[in-house]
Amino acid sequence: MPEQQTLRLEDSNERITAYIASGLTSLNDDQLAIVELVSSFLSECCGEADVLVHQPILHTHPKDHADLAAHDVHATDFARVIGSDLVIAIGDFASWGAGKELVWAERLRIPVLMLVRPKNGISRLVTGTTADFEIHEWRFPGDLRSIWNTYHLSRRTQFEAHRRLRADRDLLWGSTLSRLLTAYHALSQTEQQAVGMTAQLTTGRIEELLAAPRAFAEASLDEAIALSGALGLASQAILPGEHAEHLPPRALAGLQSAAALEGWDGARTVGLLRQAEVELAKGGSRRLVFNAAADWSASRRDDSRVPHPSRSCRSPRSACTPSASSPDSNRPGRSGPPPRCQQRDVPHPRRGRQSHLDRRSTSHRAAPRQARHQNPIYARP
Repeated sequence: MPEQQTLRLEDSNERITAYIASGLTSLNDDQLAIVELVSSFLSECCGEADVLVHQPILHTHPKDHADLAAHDVHATDFARVIGSDLVIAIGDFASWGAGKELVWAERLRIPVLMLVRPKNGISRLVTGTTADFEIHEWRFPGDLRSIWNTYHLSRRTQFEAHRRLRADRDLLWGSTLSRLLTAYHALSQTEQQAVGMTAQLTTGRIEELLAAPRAFAEASLDEAIALSGALGLASQAILPGEHAEHLPPRALAGLQSAAALEGWDGARTVGLLRQAEVELAKGGSRRLVFNAAADWSASRRDDSRVPHPSRSCRSPRSACTPSASSPDSNRPGRSGPPPRCQQRDVPHPRRGRQSHLDRRSTSHRAAPRQARHQNPIYARP
């Protein structure tokens, strides 16, 4: 998305905000003059009621702002509509753009007040909408003021409630947007294009939905499900709030034991915890059961996305000096430090890092060999 849209989304949540929708591009000079006068008069009426107004005729006028690209106009108007608490539509002149703005408002439950002069027909597709939609006819500027004052007084409480709802959307959808952004930005450009093809969404639409929590709130449920599915996330990942599954106390106790046995630091332990929660949120792609320390150790060895432990020993002395308690230190014909595969926290060249649990789980196989060399019966003469 253009950089300007991010700035335009930072609207004030302290005041009720109105958006004036009208036709601009296909109008002649006389029609533009009427729209400009009506828009200015409505802005004055709204200002008297302490309502902030956005007039597209002052920001995206096709003649006064001809240098604006089409996607900049779309980004500006989209950000302003989703940041409004009501839409006032001037319905005297048909407009494709105003029709799209009414759809944006309908998706976010924004009430619409349409003002039209007598004998100017409105499409039955618009008048038959099931959204919060009112149509009023007017002849003179005094009629506009009267209509607005009555409408504002009867709906002031609703506007205030929507203003709070608009402010809460940033918190409500923030975690959902964070999960989708993390999954989307982890992909290459080719993979992002594949996600768009799978979800049947253009790259521009995906970036628009992920631009801000309010923008994602405008998305249809079908779009949100399609995008999360294409990213490999479970359907519950698009629900607002923190809906990732949490590990039970038994699993957390297993992680604590594994961290103590393996000598993991805090960053590595927290990374494993977050990764396990992500796996569970995805539906458990590996179907791991994190109930014991051995499960966490196995997950740590099998996962290549978590940074591997240092290949150097924590204690130089333990790596270079043979231990007196080592079974191989008393073996005939062997001197020097034990093999690297038996050193603590050192990866095996083929099997990877051996943990305490690994050595303990294979102790029954190593015991006969150790007993053979330690038993005096088998000692060499």
